[in-house]
Amino acid sequence: MPKTCSSSCGGQNFLNHEKEYGKEITQKSFKELESIIKWFNIHGFHPIIIGGWAAYHFVQGIGSRDIDLILPKEALPALNAYCESHGFKLNNQPKTRILFSKKIGSQIIDLDVFTFDHKNKLAKNPKIEIPWSLSKNNCIDWKIGKNTARVPCIELLLLYKTAALIDRKYKAENWVLQPIQKQHLNAKIWKDKQDILQLQKQEINNKKLGQLLKKTKFKKEYINAINQM
Repeated sequence: MPKTCSSSCGGQNFLNHEKEYGKEITQKSFKELESIIKWFNIHGFHPIIIGGWAAYHFVQGIGSRDIDLILPKEALPALNAYCESHGFKLNNQPKTRILFSKKIGSQIIDLDVFTFDHKNKLAKNPKIEIPWSLSKNNCIDWKIGKNTARVPCIELLLLYKTAALIDRKYKAENWVLQPIQKQHLNAKIWKDKQDILQLQKQEINNKKLGQLLKKTKFKKEYINAINQM
């Protein structure tokens, strides 16, 4: 189960984001994640987990409130059936992903789903893309209880997490947002930084990381983002 965070996770900054990533919501999210993985295994699929829960697999940190998955298109009927039977509502606004939301008490859990065909381009520079399809051949198994999911290898996950950080910082600086939206976005930026810093402390295959950065033409933006943290 995810750990409870304290001042060691970011001092005063954590106190500002405690509502977003407190123990109550992350444990509920993990329980939902377990249920989702079991469902897809029953239907013959092994989702690729990305985002905060993928980072948790490597660093055993505070986990996440949202659940982010990559699925093949063939798994979408099973996704829709799960959401319909487990209280998730479809949000039709996003164009680059499939978004479901579920209210648990006073908290909301988002289920973000990408297919291998969805684009993953930087908002700041759409010429750069870190394709979701890279995860097909760059992932490892994650055993959750009796069920199995997959997560990107740590080198690819660093690219995905850093791209998310760059995009969120760009949106925070350039988009017109309501105060509650900006608070939520700033919490995600803080969480991205925590995940990246912890992932960098793990064993990294620098040759593989370099190959992925070269393949995606993401090296300059990646290094700049890391240096600014």
